[in-house]
Amino acid sequence: SLRSLTQPDDTYYGICQTVAGDNSTESTPGIDVCQYTNTSIHYWPPSLAFDNNVSTKYLNYGSGAQSASTETQGTGTGFYVSPKNGSSVLKGIVFATGDDQPNRDPIMCTVEGSNNASSFLVYGSSWTLIYSGSTGIPASPAPERSQYMSPISINNMIPYTAYRVLITQQSGSANGVQYSECHLLGY
Repeated sequence: SLRSLTQPDDTYYGICQTVAGDNSTESTPGIDVCQYTNTSIHYWPPSLAFDNNVSTKYLNYGSGAQSASTETQGTGTGFYVSPKNGSSVLKGIVFATGDDQPNRDPIMCTVEGSNNASSFLVYGSSWTLIYSGSTGIPASPAPERSQYMSPISINNMIPYTAYRVLITQQSGSANGVQYSECHLLGY
């Protein structure tokens, strides 16, 4: 049976303004362009999408600041990870929605794999496209908040030691993209 390929204590790198095949742009904590939420009240880094807790989330403001909103602001955001468990074969992905603002839901994504050393993973040439399509979250009607969606099957037989996930479409006009969980499934 399929298992989650990542663990909560893996190291997750937040990225923004990035498309499949291109170099990654690093995200940092804050409330501005290319940042993920870091205020006195909330801290929503990429690792919270892997903590098995739907009451936390990863929220990235993408190509705008927290105070802005567009229909594409959160596209190009995501993460990459080299799971400590080592090489694995990706067979699926499952998302869980965030706790609020359905317009921030990720609707479409890409998933890439790599067998390169971690120091090379910032480079687009390190990555091979495995999947491009739905996240399993419908745009309309907006699904329940803080809920797992149905897993998406991915047709892949190649083992990889690292994965990169990028959001290519968000649900509506919002100040970024968020999800409470994103689990890579495989063996």
